[in-house]
Amino acid sequence: MKLFALAIVFPIEPSASDGGFSYPEELKPVIEFWDRETWIHPLIGEPFGPWLRKYTLKIVLDPTIPPAYRAVADHATHVIYWRPDMPNEVNIPIAAKAAIIVHEGRHLQGYRHSCAGKDGYDTSDETMEEGGAVAVHVIFLEHFGLRNWVEYFKQYVGCGR
Repeated sequence: MKLFALAIVFPIEPSASDGGFSYPEELKPVIEFWDRETWIHPLIGEPFGPWLRKYTLKIVLDPTIPPAYRAVADHATHVIYWRPDMPNEVNIPIAAKAAIIVHEGRHLQGYRHSCAGKDGYDTSDETMEEGGAVAVHVIFLEHFGLRNWVEYFKQYVGCGR
């Protein structure tokens, strides 16, 4: 029997989030996109803005993020660390940037990658059905018609691919 990589993570305590969700000014268009979006993602089941704020205290720009990654989630602090060059990257559509946040937010919700990808690191999910970070990312991209991005991220479904 396969055990999926789901960590038990609880939403941020209301007292911890009283200071308000924060993010760099460079990400304002992406966050505004999230807050305006009315589509309910089938794996999330609620509007994006409240869902993101339920699991994320803040998003910060971090120049130490390796080029192979766009962002990383820190489960212990409920922080998403974002590469500084990403917010202003003109070749990445705003919906694709928002998809990166949904991916990292899913990690903060407790869904870890379930297996190693071709890079040898735990960057893949065994299946779409497990509903992890890759699944929410791909479904989000599909909804917004970003086919090239969908094909790129599907490489992260399946172990050792």
